[in-house]
Amino acid sequence: MGKEINDECSKCGKILECELFRQGHGLRQERENVAKMIECQMKHRKEREKND
Repeated sequence: MGKEINDECSKCGKILECELFRQGHGLRQERENVAKMIECQMKHRKEREKND
């Protein structure tokens, strides 16, 4: 069974091609670049809120 992705990444249209996503949400592997991934999520959230 896979993990459910329910953070800001799930709202990103480029989720399938995002290397930070794969590194941060990878199954059965050490997480990498989590700080960069969170920074990216915050940027995406600001953009979404600005456009709402």
